[in-house]
Amino acid sequence: MPKATSKAPPKNVKRISASKDEEEQEQEPVKVSLYDGGAVKNAMDEYISEIFTKAGYDQDVSISNVRILFGFLAIVIALYAQFGMGKLPDAWWGIFLCIAAYTIITLAVNVYSSMYEGDAFLISQPSKTHPFVIRVSSMFNRKQGSYTLQLETSTEPGNKKIQKNLTCSIGEFFHSDGYLAAEALSKEISSFLSEYEVLLQSGAEKKTK
Repeated sequence: MPKATSKAPPKNVKRISASKDEEEQEQEPVKVSLYDGGAVKNAMDEYISEIFTKAGYDQDVSISNVRILFGFLAIVIALYAQFGMGKLPDAWWGIFLCIAAYTIITLAVNVYSSMYEGDAFLISQPSKTHPFVIRVSSMFNRKQGSYTLQLETSTEPGNKKIQKNLTCSIGEFFHSDGYLAAEALSKEISSFLSEYEVLLQSGAEKKTK
């Protein structure tokens, strides 16, 4: 495990009145166990999602909405099979069809998520200021204690994807007691995002020439 930053941030002190910027800076600090790789990765993923949101990237929630819809249909079918089909053995065929439909919907949800979301924890929605769809995913290497952030997009459908990776040690962004060094992470990711935006813009300009 790479050596983490030693000094931990002071805990928040609530104020009676504060501006919006002050409230954002006084968010509850994130603390995880540095020996829990999943918790470390999730903490960084969630905070990076907030950085993208503050940078003006809206998350595309259509995929989540479709998953919720499929899940709702599966629940309805399960409830109908349990309470609306009568008792066995008379209603065995109806219950069998409900089980088959439930299985098909569950598989459809998994296939849909794999195709359109994959391992991305954030997919941006196109806007006037940010016309490109950016897929944000990450990988965590427990042995090396390294975190890799990957940004990927295509300037136009069917074009070659533009990809950029950032690999860093978690010791750069976590204190020895498990607190996330939010300011350092925000600065690094914001700089990385700015570089990627320049890369996207140059790729779009080449296509127009």
